Amino acid sequence: MIPFQRRLWILAPLWLVGACLTYLALGTWSAGLCALAGAVDALFIYELSVVAAARMWSRASVKLPPRAFAGENAQIFVCISALRFAAGWARHVELELDWRGHRGVGEHLETVATDWRNGTVRAVLKVDSLRRGVYALDSVRVRAGDVFGLISVERRLAAEGKLVVYPALVPVDEAVRALERWMRRQLAARRAADAVPTGGVVPHRPGDRLSVIHWPTSLRTHSLYARERAPEPMSWRVIPLIHPGDPPDLAERALSMAFSFVAHWQSRGDSVECLVGARGEEGVIVKRCRTAAEAGRALAEVDGSLGTAWPSASMHGEGCATVLVTAADQAGRKCIAEMGRYTAVVSARDRRDSGGAEIAASHEGRRPSRGRL
Repeated sequence: MIPFQRRLWILAPLWLVGACLTYLALGTWSAGLCALAGAVDALFIYELSVVAAARMWSRASVKLPPRAFAGENAQIFVCISALRFAAGWARHVELELDWRGHRGVGEHLETVATDWRNGTVRAVLKVDSLRRGVYALDSVRVRAGDVFGLISVERRLAAEGKLVVYPALVPVDEAVRALERWMRRQLAARRAADAVPTGGVVPHRPGDRLSVIHWPTSLRTHSLYARERAPEPMSWRVIPLIHPGDPPDLAERALSMAFSFVAHWQSRGDSVECLVGARGEEGVIVKRCRTAAEAGRALAEVDGSLGTAWPSASMHGEGCATVLVTAADQAGRKCIAEMGRYTAVVSARDRRDSGGAEIAASHEGRRPSRGRL
């Protein structure tokens, strides 16, 4: 690795000036010239030592946080290994991290602490306002300078590491309560209609309503039979729906709301999954995430400029209440007909805690019914 150096041409004038002053001092034995020549020679040796010290940095190791959330601050620990001589001379050090394919993980990076011990430089970097994404560390740039600001030497050391920044967690308690109230209303309104979705009959069970008894079969067999009932949704499915033209702030909020829904229901022990259709160079990859950690990583990989893909019909399934989280009010309505029996659209455009969820319940043979939570 060849270090990038700035203003090293100063070494040549210092050497020439020092040589001339030393020659004159030896010829005249003037006390002033001897002192000046000694000072210039000492400065030259010091600057040369700073350059040599920078060349002796050998490797870097970086400790990244195990997980982080967008908008938060994080600390990154960096360790630079060098010879004891190098750590002793190059004291004015600045560190920067280079990420593969990204400019930076946050808005601002600064060194908040530095420790010099046994030829090793240990530094703590603070990153403000993390950005959502998956970041692969490429290298650490170490820039050293002298106390006079005459010379700056930069060296790039290879480093490995990966940082996953989940979408920000936003309050969704009110939105969840509204969705659950809507689900209870939908179930109560459709119990009678859902009683015969398949046309089959099953033996009547104690506790079933009399309205579900299939009287022709019961009279023919002299036993009570009930119309087969469709299974009621017992779990939640969250699908973020982002289009390439959506405003970036609304797209980020939609991804945050989707992640917050999954984290909220999982924390309560409810069954929940998240379908994330990510667009990339390899095409569309739809991931079925059953935990908040899986959903957070999948949502972190979403490129907001490309948007998310719509999952295929085979992945929609039955028996789940589906929540479409969109960045626009009208984005999810055209997809409602493809979904299961219970579908709600939550728009990120409304910034209230309730989420401004717009409800659309898909009915077979009917137009979807819509309403506000």
